[in-house]
Amino acid sequence: HDSSPSEQGSAEELAALQSAVSRLRGLNLELEKAASDADAVGRQSELVIEAVRSLGATAMEEALTKQHQRMTDLEKKLDQAETQVAAMSSAASRAAKNASAKAVSYTHLRAHETPEHLVCRLLLEK
Repeated sequence: HDSSPSEQGSAEELAALQSAVSRLRGLNLELEKAASDADAVGRQSELVIEAVRSLGATAMEEALTKQHQRMTDLEKKLDQAETQVAAMSSAASRAAKNASAKAVSYTHLRAHETPEHLVCRLLLEK
């Protein structure tokens, strides 16, 4: 039994939506990990500050510079993950909207057929 073009399109859109949801879940896990890493770095920052208090000014500056770089890197990762999650969410919404398009009958399509479509259809039916 052959599927109609609208059924095939809906199946492809549904597959695309499922893929987008899966990728969105993966990105969400990455985002949670990045947030957890940021928390760990924050705790390490507190330890560094305590250690720096017992060191000289030069060692303190170096430790703070390294810590600042790590925080900056994590913030970039979080920004990238948030951008990807927003893009995937938008794509999933569009796919869901497209997947919910209503199928119409062949008769309905023929009722709206233009002369150009008629010529193409007749040529294809040969």
